[in-house]
Parts: sequence; C-alpha cells; structure tokens
Amino acid sequence: MCLAPLYTQLVYLSRLETLSYYAILLAMSTVTIPKLEYDVLRKRAQAYEELAGVFFQKIKSEPISEIVEDFKKTGLYSQLFLRDLKSGLEKSSKAKK
Repeated sequence: MCLAPLYTQLVYLSRLETLSYYAILLAMSTVTIPKLEYDVLRKRAQAYEELAGVFFQKIKSEPISEIVEDFKKTGLYSQLFLRDLKSGLEKSSKAKK
C-alpha cells in the first residue's frame, strides 16, 4: 500500500487548517491589550495629531505658489506632479479658509 496519497492529503488538510486559522485572526474585530500599552498608544496618537496640526497650520500659512516653488526647487518632482499639487492645494479646504 502506497502512503504518498495519504501523506499528500494530510499536508493539504494541515495547510487548510493553517489558512482558516489566519482567516479567523484577520476577521477578528476586537483586540485586547493591556491598559498600560493602550495608554502609551493613545498618548502617541495624541502627540501625532498635535504634530500634524502644527504641520498643516504651517502649510496653510504659506502661499500656494511658495509651496509649489519649494517642491520644484528640489528637482525631484515632475511638472505633472507639481501641477496636480497646485491644483489640489487650491481645491483643499485649507486654501478656502
């Protein structure tokens, strides 16, 4: 009796079990972490939000033409990108305020 087909079937089933285990993990919507870790993550998120707020206020304070000119001076961006950047900044809610 040849055991190769049986072995192949067992390997296949083992892979299916592993895949379904990962699918279950990915589908979970609730994550439980220690309170200390939660507090650290929450403080980091708040710090990031404050930093982002300062960054975007700085962008708002500069005229759009200066922002685009700064990008252009680097020589790293195409004319198409610079045009899209200017268009996006002009359409943004920051430019309308």
